[in-house]
Amino acid sequence: GLVIASAKEDKPTEGIVVAHGPGIVLQDGSRVEPDFKVGDRVMYAKFAGTEVSHKGENFLLLTLREIQAVVED
Repeated sequence: GLVIASAKEDKPTEGIVVAHGPGIVLQDGSRVEPDFKVGDRVMYAKFAGTEVSHKGENFLLLTLREIQAVVED
């Protein structure tokens, strides 16, 4: 999974990646690594992920499959 910054306003559909895991392991044992890095802006479905609070900050935890696109400026 990955962690992105989240706001308490209207549910956003994009955010900045602040951390991510090593990717997912497929049934054949191979690993799919994320196509993004910390600091990238990503898009996701409006009701995707799980909201969490840590040390007074709100974050959204998403699976790799919930990321729809990486936004390039």
